[in-house]
Amino acid sequence: MITKIYDLHTHTTFSDGKTSPEYMIEKAKKNGYHTGVSDHLFCSGNETIEKIEKYLDHVETLGIPVGGETNIGELLPLTDKQAARFDYLIASVHAVFPDDLPFEKRVMPQLISPSPEIPYPAYAPVVLGRYFGMRGKFRDNWEGYDESCSEYYLNQAYKQMVHYFSNFRGEIIGHCCVNPFYDALPYDSKTIIDWENAVIALCKKYNVAMEISSLWLAPQDRRLIAAKNAGLKCTFGCDCHSVEAVGELGFCLETAERIGLTDDDLYIPSTH
Repeated sequence: MITKIYDLHTHTTFSDGKTSPEYMIEKAKKNGYHTGVSDHLFCSGNETIEKIEKYLDHVETLGIPVGGETNIGELLPLTDKQAARFDYLIASVHAVFPDDLPFEKRVMPQLISPSPEIPYPAYAPVVLGRYFGMRGKFRDNWEGYDESCSEYYLNQAYKQMVHYFSNFRGEIIGHCCVNPFYDALPYDSKTIIDWENAVIALCKKYNVAMEISSLWLAPQDRRLIAAKNAGLKCTFGCDCHSVEAVGELGFCLETAERIGLTDDDLYIPSTH
């Protein structure tokens, strides 16, 4: 049974959310749980160190866990002093890159997606913004990429995770099975099961918690049960990019009850 409910994946007007941190705090109190704030870092309106400093200056006054969402596969240009101001970081895949693209070019604002009329070519960077918009029901479709490349990109996503957690800080892995490459391959295929097990082993190695997302209705039970059996912690997140999504943790709580999670299975960050 869960008695301490924390919504740790949230977005505000400091990046691409629609409400203030104060609104989220009031909504959480009304629902009887706690919230953190985890706006995007180095993208989505919060691109520069100066903007991130302003974000930190504001959220630090609110008495809640201060988080941020980073981009797996890209540089994380925070100094140690700046990184120390965060209580937790969520690391998520928002784009997948070929091996030969230099890291200095893997910065989200510099990536220009092809126009809707032009599909992604094979082995080009795949920026997932349009895909997330479709999955989140903010758009009807996305133009996608060559699905024959799905296994390649799924493996690239994993390689990016390995590089990120080997070099940068991250307490939580965000919506890691929410990507079109995972969707395109058979759920019970050896490729998918091996990939899931590899991600769980990576999280175990670096003591990274696995997110349960009410926005994306993911991951499915198989993956979470395997994560729990491996000793991983879990977190809840509404991943709110709309007013209506703020504080909506129904899927998280139903999943936690269904697979028997308790307070001991949850990661809860310390607050400065």
